Amino acid sequence: MVLIIDNEPEAGGNSPFRCIGTLQGHNGKVLSCAFSTDGSLLASGGADKKVYLINLFIYRFFFF
Repeated sequence: MVLIIDNEPEAGGNSPFRCIGTLQGHNGKVLSCAFSTDGSLLASGGADKKVYLINLFIYRFFFF
């Protein structure tokens, strides 16, 4: 699971961030993730030895 956060704090919360969504896919821990320079793609690699490439604009998953 990858959490997507925003830097707007939740009302009444202690954290400076708020969760705005989660991406399911990996079975186990996510070990690494990175955004493309235009913010449209998220790549994540996990302990399950899979790499996911996620198009965030259309919420489409590709895995390798």
